This record gives sequence, structure tokens and C-alpha cells, in this order.
Amino acid sequence: MKAMTEGRWEAVRPLTEVSAEARLLRVFERFSIACRETWKLLEKQFPWSSALEILRGWEYTGRVRRGYFAEGLSGAQFVLAEHFDGVVYALENPARDVLWLPAADPYQLWGRVLPHMPEREFVCHAGSVVALAEGVPAAVFERQGHTLRVFDQEILPEALRVFAEAFLKKRLYPRLRRLTVKQYPKEAASALKHAGFSPVMLDYELYR
Repeated sequence: MKAMTEGRWEAVRPLTEVSAEARLLRVFERFSIACRETWKLLEKQFPWSSALEILRGWEYTGRVRRGYFAEGLSGAQFVLAEHFDGVVYALENPARDVLWLPAADPYQLWGRVLPHMPEREFVCHAGSVVALAEGVPAAVFERQGHTLRVFDQEILPEALRVFAEAFLKKRLYPRLRRLTVKQYPKEAASALKHAGFSPVMLDYELYR
């Protein structure tokens, strides 16, 4: 077999090592709060103890603020000093709009960074999407939408309306042309119908 002697070649260059400081800034950019849980979610290969040493130095120089910002996160929590006021305000005044996210989405933190709230547990699986109202789980569709579980009945009509809009725009379950809800609380039937779901036998269906 004859070796190639022609063609386009390029020298292989070593990958640039990302510094621990740069890794920390990525955590702040993604989660706003740096702690053991958020660090491990992005940096599984590097120990939290190494990041903690840097953060202690940054705290001494005033670059970060230490506090207990989010309930359920263990140990020390840090926020960049320049973002401190904004983070505290956002935590004290969560957005009132209902937001649906895939349960496995990196920005969906319940069950991945934050421990599940009692009686509001769900599996962070690709087939599940969760409604967040003021940052708290209000409802979840599981098994590709076949099962609807409701945690907050009061917010359900608005949550289903927002879900239907997102489904029609292919923001949720983009591969499905038809979503069939087979299991749901009886008190959710009216809200499903008003959100645009069509009753078919004992099920409710939403077409794209």
C-alpha cells in the first residue's frame, strides 16, 4: 500500500488549557451562583476544593460575595460582586410568567442542582417537560406528554395555555405532530379543553 505524499496538511496544535479562573467564570455565567453543585455540573473533572481556594481569594479582594442565596444548595455559595444586587433582586422577585422547560435541559435545575420539593418530584428525562411558576414546579408532562401531573391547580389554566403555544411553535416535543394526554387529574379536564386540547374518548389530544 503506497503512502500518500500529496494533499493538504496542517500541523497538529495542542489544545489550550483552560484555567481554573476561566472555569469559574463559566459557572457564574451559566448559574449566577458558584457552589459545590453548580461547579460539579460543569466541571466534573476538577475538584471543588480547587475552585474554593480561588473563590476565597476573590472574596478577600472583593471580587465575589459569599452568602446563603439559594435554599437547598450545600456549603458555601458565591456571587460575583458586580452581579450581587441583580442576583439578590431576582431571587427575591422571581418572574411571574410560566416557563416550560424540558426536564433534562441544562437550565432546569430541579433534581439536578436543587433537590426536589416534597410532592413535586419528577424524573429529569428527555420525555418530560416541567412548568415553572416563579421558579417553582407547577406541573409536568411525562412519557412524551402521555401523563400530566399537577402540583399547583391554580396556575394550571395559564400553564396549559403557555404549553399549547410552545407546542404549536415546536418549542416543546418538536418531533411530535400530535400529543395525546392519557393520564391526568380529573380536575385538569376543563383546563386542557380551554387550552386547545380536543377530547377523544377519555384522552385529550393537541395537534400541531
